[in-house]
Parts: sequence; structure tokens; C-alpha cells
Amino acid sequence: MIACSEPHGNSETAVLDVEIQNAPQSSVHIAPVEASASSDAPRRGGVLMIEARSCGIPDPAIDSAIAFRSFETITIVNEIHARLTRIVEEPYIRVKPELAERFKVSQDGLLYEFQLRSDLKFSDGSPLMASDVKWSWERALRKATDTSRVNHVLGVIRGADAVLDGASSDLLGVEVIDDRQFRVMLSEPHAEFLMLLADPVASVLERENVAEWDDVWENGELDPTHEYRLTGLRPRSLPIGAGPFILTEYALPEDTDEGSYSNARCVIERNDYYWGRPAFLDAVAANVLPDLWTDPRNTMINQQRSLISGKIDLGIVWGDVGIDTVDDARTFAHVEMAQAPGMLAIALNPAHPPLDDVHFRRAIAKASNISSMRYAQGVTNLNRIVPPSIAFEDSTVEAMPYDREGAQHELNVSSYEDRLEQFDLWLSVDWTESMDDYRSVTSDSWRDLLGLDIEIREYEGSPLDEVHMTVIDFTANYPSPYGFLHAILEAFGDQNLTPELIDIGRMISEAAAEPDAAERQRRYEAIEQHMLDQTLAIPLQALVPHRDLWIQDWVHGLRYPKYHGSAFYDAWLNETTPERTLR
Repeated sequence: MIACSEPHGNSETAVLDVEIQNAPQSSVHIAPVEASASSDAPRRGGVLMIEARSCGIPDPAIDSAIAFRSFETITIVNEIHARLTRIVEEPYIRVKPELAERFKVSQDGLLYEFQLRSDLKFSDGSPLMASDVKWSWERALRKATDTSRVNHVLGVIRGADAVLDGASSDLLGVEVIDDRQFRVMLSEPHAEFLMLLADPVASVLERENVAEWDDVWENGELDPTHEYRLTGLRPRSLPIGAGPFILTEYALPEDTDEGSYSNARCVIERNDYYWGRPAFLDAVAANVLPDLWTDPRNTMINQQRSLISGKIDLGIVWGDVGIDTVDDARTFAHVEMAQAPGMLAIALNPAHPPLDDVHFRRAIAKASNISSMRYAQGVTNLNRIVPPSIAFEDSTVEAMPYDREGAQHELNVSSYEDRLEQFDLWLSVDWTESMDDYRSVTSDSWRDLLGLDIEIREYEGSPLDEVHMTVIDFTANYPSPYGFLHAILEAFGDQNLTPELIDIGRMISEAAAEPDAAERQRRYEAIEQHMLDQTLAIPLQALVPHRDLWIQDWVHGLRYPKYHGSAFYDAWLNETTPERTLR
């Protein structure tokens, strides 16, 4: 619950008392594993067994630790690390306290004063203090960490730009008052700042533990954004966090002489130093099966057999590979595993002719027959930048429809009708094959309808402001249109100050500062409509991914949050669970 009092005085920087208060927890009966208990009552103890194709990278400051949240991973970063706030999705989306106990916000929305919970500890028992919060954010922002997502989360703090650019190591907008109290000054108001702080990028880390990791990054031993994105980090010491679990085993698959991979395992165990109610489970053990990448069908069939035999507690319903494909199937419960919504779009750089002409941009938008495409279950294409699950239910935002005659008309009234051969336009992508599903309705259609040849190139580190067009793949880090709109704004770098993008940046800042949630949403939708009308982006997909899981009937309380957070904190096993030991 958020409670507000009257402001103190008439000063512009007068502070409104805003306090996050914990509602009293209802009485919950927790029976130990060895005792008999009703299957309706949570029981403490037991080991949840799963199979996964990756354990993720347990460094919350690295992009892939957050963005690479697939259905077949155990996302360690969300289990072992904690932030000041967390996003709760049921019965409605709201922000709740995590490490923060209370805070105050100034009337102008620029100054936040935080107080941490008393006696906070990391999972090794060492104290967690306000200075650790500031240091962790500085580490995430600095150039050596090489992350881009952090700008969406912490970039609004005063002085963040200097740390991002490498000009300073001190985040001036964060002032530590004492061990429990600190102030945060924003460079501009952002009404959703507390939601931003629920992102793993803002996790609080134990600096001596992380120092070993930073030596690895800075000495060039690992490439945190490419080489180890899929396989995970091989740390010299296991990470220390402040979340409900602690990582106790982290062995990655190794190459064998035959060129295949041997299986490995990662294990998280209950963190007895966690500030809140201890997790019910003793541990979650994940067998890492790299064949989930290369041979998913056979691996899934084997997984279903493991599920039926009781060796594991949940399995993924993968396409046409279901429980009923295996003999002697039994009845299992279902859990829907949903990810945060995302979008895929082509951003157009208005700094480059002929893309500086709005009629030309509209021509290629109208020549893109995206509406003809059909996607798999859970993927919806509504020609939107912001996925429909984040937009208003009664949204009136409309993208430019496919229109052959309209595309030719827009080209005819543009300044470049007879000069297209002068331009060598190219579309930047991470890998060219990623456009295979879209070539026929974009670049091929542009050539056939408009006589426009577009080269598709893999991005090779060219300065962003030199890129003509690029594919933007963005997944929400919290339930707001802000990140999607900002991703389009930043597609070509901060130095790309064309009038169109300057205008968009101003509109986004004004919308983010709006304290009324409904009015803020209306402003976001007006910005999205403006982007579409000006054709600064061509939406390819609005993604609302989800996956069904089969789970054993002895598993309860398992939840996969869309917007980060522990999947296993509330999970518990009833008395019918097979006996298991970790070691």
C-alpha cells in the first residue's frame, strides 16, 4: 500500500511522505517434510527437480542475464539477487517493497529518499548497506560492463551519462546518508522509476565477490555479450546475492571428444539470510541438457519420460510433442509460463536520404505486407510498436495498412521519385538469417512495388548514426510502453539529433513525468501513433509469448513472473513427493 501525506511547505522541492507499508501477512501453516500435513498447506523442505537447456548468466548487469529469458532456462539472476522493489502481477500489477522499507518522493518528482530494511544481509551473512546499492548501480552503468539495457533502468539518474561514457566512476545522483539511508536525484521526473528499479540491472551486489568477475570482463578473458550469451559465465567463485536462494552448484556442459556436450547441473538452495519469509523448498536442482538447443524434439520426448517416471517435476509442452506421445501417460497439472511481451520492428533513420522524406518512409511502410503473415501460437501481429497486452484495451492506435496504390502514390509525391538509384540503402541485423521470415513482405515487396533494392547486412560495429535501417527486438522489463518507445528513439544513438527524434524525445520525457497513470498511458499512445504516422518504425511483430508446462501433482505454488522475480520462492512439495537428496 502506498500512503501519501500533505507536502511540507510550498517549495518546489518540498517532499511528499510516501511510504511502502507491508500488509500484515496472513497466518500460514508450514509443516516440515518429515511430518504429515494436508496437501493444502505449504510444507517446508524437499528438492524440486527440473531439466533446462541453460542456467543463464548469474551477473545481473549483463544484458543476456535479463534479455535471455527463454522457456527452457532457469534464470538464476532472478532467484539469487534482490532489488529495492519488485513487481507483483496478481491480482493486479503493482510495485511492492523488496530491500527498501520506505521512501519519500519530492513534489517535483526528482528526489527520492530511500530507507533500507534493518539488518539486511547478503547470502554469505555479510551486511548489505546503502553504499552497496550505489556501488552496484555504478558498476552496472560503467563502460567496462558493456550493457545497453541499463540505460533504460538507471539512465534517468543524475550523473548516469557520465558513468556510461566513462567520464566518471561516481554516480553523482546517488548520495549515501548512512548505512540504511540514501537519496537519488533524477535528471528528469519519471513517474515509473520505482518499477524500473525492479529490473535485475538494479540488483544489489556484494562487491568483493563481484571483483573477481570484473577482472575477467576487463582483462578480455570473456565477451559478456556474445561468446558466453548462450553458455553462461564460468566464474572462479559462485555469486553472492540477497535473493531467496543461493547458488551452490554451477557446472556448465563441457565439450567431449565426440563433439557433443556432456550434461551438467546447477543447484540453488534456500538462503537462510533472506530478509523475508524463507523459501519453502530446500533446493531446486536443474540438469542442464544442451541438446535442447540442437535436438529439441527427441530431448522433449525423453523429458516427458523423465516426468512420467517422477525423476523431474515439470516438463515443457513443446509443439506437437506432448505427454500423450509417450506410452503409459498419466494426468498432470498445467501451468502457463508467460514471458513479458516484446516487439520486433524496423526502425528508420530520418537522418539519411531518402529516409529523411516522410512520404518516402510512408511508401515503404505501405509496401510492407506484414498483415499477410501468420505466426505460431502465442504470437500476435497487430502492426503495433507497443504489444496489445501493455496498451489500453480500447486503444485506437492504428499502423499504416498494406496499400499497393498508396505506396506508389507516397513515392510519387516524395522528393526522391526519380532518384532512387542514387542511394545505397541497407538494413542492419544481428544475423541475416533473422530476416528470412520477413524478406518476402518487406525488402522483396519494396523492390517489386517501388523498385527499391535494400541490402541486408549483419551489424559489424558501425557507428549507429551511420546505419540506415535496423531491426529492433525489445522485451518489456516492466509493464509500460516507455521502454518500447525509447528503444525506437535510441535505435541510432544519442547523437542522431534529427528534428523528428528530438520531438519524440521531448514527448517521451513529458509522458514519463506525468503522475496520473491513465493520462500517462494516453500520452504514450499518442507518441506511438505519432511514430507510426511519421513512419519512424515499421512493426513486424507484437509478441505475447507463453508456454504450457506439465507439472507433477505434488508441486504447488509454482509461478513464472512476466516481469522478473523468483519462480520458485512460493513453490512447495506435498507429502507424496518422491524422496530425493542433493548429495
